[in-house]
Amino acid sequence: MNAVIKLRRSDKKGIFLSNNSTLSRQEYVKKMEKLGIKVSIDEVFNSGCITAQILKKNNWIRAYVIGKQGLLDELASAGVKVVNKGDVDCVVVGLDRKFNHGKLSKAMLYVKNCAKFVATNLDSTLPLAKFEIPGAGALVAALEFCTGVKPYLVIGKPSPVALDFIIRKYRLLKDEIVMVGDRLDTDVQAAYNAGIDSILALTSAARKENLLSNYLKPTFVLEDLLGMFM
Repeated sequence: MNAVIKLRRSDKKGIFLSNNSTLSRQEYVKKMEKLGIKVSIDEVFNSGCITAQILKKNNWIRAYVIGKQGLLDELASAGVKVVNKGDVDCVVVGLDRKFNHGKLSKAMLYVKNCAKFVATNLDSTLPLAKFEIPGAGALVAALEFCTGVKPYLVIGKPSPVALDFIIRKYRLLKDEIVMVGDRLDTDVQAAYNAGIDSILALTSAARKENLLSNYLKPTFVLEDLLGMFM
């Protein structure tokens, strides 16, 4: 937290990116403000809002959606119509704790009828305070298994799609930016896939011993993110 606050006070620009599509960007801004971090909505991105913008760009404006309200809000703000019947351009799958056989059946029907299959992210689990629950990737896998169709697009990390979207939006130079995260399989892999440097923060999600057994190596490893300013 101290590192984030110090970054905000420096001359460096920080952009926050989350794979979680269950909250809207506005909700993330409010959540961060409660943590003492004041940000504008233009500095916060998640897989939901980037999914919405990509659907809009491709004119996939009728979508059947498996996901929570935050994703629905982002799609609506981009002019994407969420529908439950009739023709659809795409099926969007994010984390949905009310996922059921009926939703899977309808999504399967649309994908088999050639709707584009878009996944917000492939996270296998979502960590909560004391335990983990199945992530969006588990729902994506269910739809892929019953249709035999892989997602046409995966937005969130480790796919480079989200990072490439931000790089293009702000006209950033790849050699002037770095991805900071605490997961090799998402944050560091996404940076590698997007062709940018990475900083791995050692936390409960990433330990030194993980680096020994993993083929993928971050550009930098820090035990304390305050080391970025030394």
